[in-house]
Amino acid sequence: MARATYIYAMRKLSSECGLELGKGAGSKVREQAVEIVKKFGAENLKKFAKLHFKTAAEAIAEANNKK
Repeated sequence: MARATYIYAMRKLSSECGLELGKGAGSKVREQAVEIVKKFGAENLKKFAKLHFKTAAEAIAEANNKK
């Protein structure tokens, strides 16, 4: 049941942001987070990612440097 809920939530979030969201903390996930920050702003990253991980901070910094 929990896995089905997780998969449903990931699909819904992917649809909302226009990207197929990856899982974990790899380079692909960081690149997606950068795109989300560019598209929706850093304040809205929390809708799509857990912010207490290093990947979120790196993505925000990278997006701000590429503007």
